[in-house]
Amino acid sequence: MENKRVLLAIILSALVVFVYSTYFMPTPPQVSQQPTTTTETELSKEAIKTQETVADRPSKQAASQEVTLIKAEESSIDLSKFKAVFSSQGGGGLKSFELKEYRAELDEKSPYVNRVNIGAGDPLPLSLSFIGKDINLSNNDVFSIKEKGSNKLVYEWSNGEGVTFEKSYTFQPDDYKIDIHIRVINASGKTLEGSLGLSLFERYEDKERSKYDIWRVITRTETDLDTVDFDDLKKEKDIKEGNIRWIGLEDKYFITAILPEETMAGTVRSRSEKNSLIATTLEMNLSVDSGSEKLIKYSVYSGPKELNILKSVGKGLEEAIDLGFFHAIAEPLLRFLKFIYSYVGNYGYAIIVVTLIIKLLFFPLANKSYKSMSEMKKLQPQMTELKEKYKDNKERMSKEVMALYKKNRVNPLSGCLPMVLQIPVFIALYNVLLNGIELRHTPFHFWIVDLSTKDPYYITPIVMGATMFLQQKMSPSVPDATQQKVMMLMPVVFTFMFMNLPSGLVLYWVVNNILSITQQYYIMKRTT
Repeated sequence: MENKRVLLAIILSALVVFVYSTYFMPTPPQVSQQPTTTTETELSKEAIKTQETVADRPSKQAASQEVTLIKAEESSIDLSKFKAVFSSQGGGGLKSFELKEYRAELDEKSPYVNRVNIGAGDPLPLSLSFIGKDINLSNNDVFSIKEKGSNKLVYEWSNGEGVTFEKSYTFQPDDYKIDIHIRVINASGKTLEGSLGLSLFERYEDKERSKYDIWRVITRTETDLDTVDFDDLKKEKDIKEGNIRWIGLEDKYFITAILPEETMAGTVRSRSEKNSLIATTLEMNLSVDSGSEKLIKYSVYSGPKELNILKSVGKGLEEAIDLGFFHAIAEPLLRFLKFIYSYVGNYGYAIIVVTLIIKLLFFPLANKSYKSMSEMKKLQPQMTELKEKYKDNKERMSKEVMALYKKNRVNPLSGCLPMVLQIPVFIALYNVLLNGIELRHTPFHFWIVDLSTKDPYYITPIVMGATMFLQQKMSPSVPDATQQKVMMLMPVVFTFMFMNLPSGLVLYWVVNNILSITQQYYIMKRTT
């Protein structure tokens, strides 16, 4: 009975993680890393459709305003972390944003990861809009360039009647974060009121993808962290109101986020527009008295979901890394993994070392569990005899078994509880290895060229299944024949379950199994 519980505890800990990741984690659509760029086009200030918030409300643009054609102008910024192309369309909308330290594919000659993924005619990420009583500034409207330098871009738009929108970008030489200042100047003779919006856009396609990838809108308010999968936005739009810390579009390893300098009372509108275009807009109510101006400050981060970098950005942006329910355990484990890597220089070896250290820390608990298993194994013949003797009287059989436990001072739960206590650590490390960008495109040895993807030859899952089978053979057998068959089938089931998991995660499981077998053999040998 005790042996069955111990084995079930081990199986349950893995099964909980697998079922959660398979059936409860979102299955998002895959996004191509390469943008579909457009050539310079002449854009009509009134003829181009703006974002949904404008489309939902009647246009109030003055009828007397003439339709003019303005050509969008592009500006390139090339720094150590990224190379970006900004357009005067939308007041510095992004045409391209390449991360120079990350390749789109494993091949070192592949293009850089591009955080802009849009199609021809799409509005641009970071485009500015304003919806007011007398002014509708579309996110497709074209600004003039007021200032252009290696570390600063300034765009300007005026309605010709005293209202001016000025949008400036300030870049740091070695940083993914960009400062955005929006200055609204009102010299019109009347109060300017309306909704100011800063938007992100991303196109996605319905392709075959891994269920372990994520593609979603993420919003951090003062009280909640909320995510909406791209697929869900195809069904209905999402609107959130509150005090906004930041919003973003993210995939498994990268995020583009807009962060107001101060927590902003505003609205976040997310939607899926035609042609599979995801849009999310951070809106705030704006009122500028005649003869005055207002300055609104943001920062934008577009880069890797790496813990230390996101921490340096602030605003709790590191919460974008999905470390699961046991985040408080997972974050120290991630930091410890990075610490070990700084010495061994390979994340495969770092995983092995971390697994060994965790095993040593839990040695007293495991020692107690294996000793209990050994004691139970000694009682196995007597238990079998009792079950055969009282097979027609279940109540009497239970009493006799418990009496046997008491006589030999054996606690039926003493072997199970130590296993259960290790489950949170296992799940935490599972999420670290599943979602950490540290393993992306990281090789180990021989056939394992990327620890973040599945084993291409399924060698590690097969070894994992074999070690699990060996563990079962070393454990006391379960008396019931049906249960024996189920237990013997579990290694096969788990082998198939682990075939599509990241090889770094399977490596951890294999090493953990080998260490457990060694420990179990040593302890049971001593107590025999």
